Amino acid sequence: MFATTNWSPYTYTRRSHVAQLAGLVLAAGLAGCLSTTNPVWPTLLVPEMTVENPLFIPQSHRPDSYELVFRKTTEAIAAYFPIAYSNRYDGRIETEYLVSAGWLEPWNPVPYDHYEATETTLQSVRRRCVTTIIPAEAGGYYVEVKVFKELEDVPQPSHASAGAVIQRLEETPGRMYVVPTTVPFAGQWIPMGRDHALEQAILLRIKQCL
Repeated sequence: MFATTNWSPYTYTRRSHVAQLAGLVLAAGLAGCLSTTNPVWPTLLVPEMTVENPLFIPQSHRPDSYELVFRKTTEAIAAYFPIAYSNRYDGRIETEYLVSAGWLEPWNPVPYDHYEATETTLQSVRRRCVTTIIPAEAGGYYVEVKVFKELEDVPQPSHASAGAVIQRLEETPGRMYVVPTTVPFAGQWIPMGRDHALEQAILLRIKQCL
């Protein structure tokens, strides 16, 4: 005997509509996850305002206008990088290399756009900022910010065990010893160009402070 079910076109149509509705809800949820706006974590957004680079700072009437520009610029950069070199006489500010945080480090947010955040999550990328303050001929100052990116070059992926131990299978009298050795590798970094999104964030912060 075969089991029978109460099948009808209405039942089939209703189930089809339910499946379509579930698919639309799932698609809407995925679209929300991939949206370009993130109100929960606004520091990951690219600043909407485009700032010129170098940024022009008008001349103020204060006698210490250059000192003010240099100090505010240094404070703005120090919010993102540790300062390695700072000289008021040549107007140059350099930072240390900083291995960038990605999506897996929400406690250390940096204002990347979504591409930069994904790139630094999947790869080891470090950044360094070089800023120069140049007097303008018509008065005022130009502040130029450059953020350089570098990709770590490793001989093999992290925690990869292939080729870590090599055994010599030769016929030797007595006992054969296997001595695993680890050869230290001097890490190298490959230039990847500049991070314009982070440059815009720093320039916008400097402009708001001045």
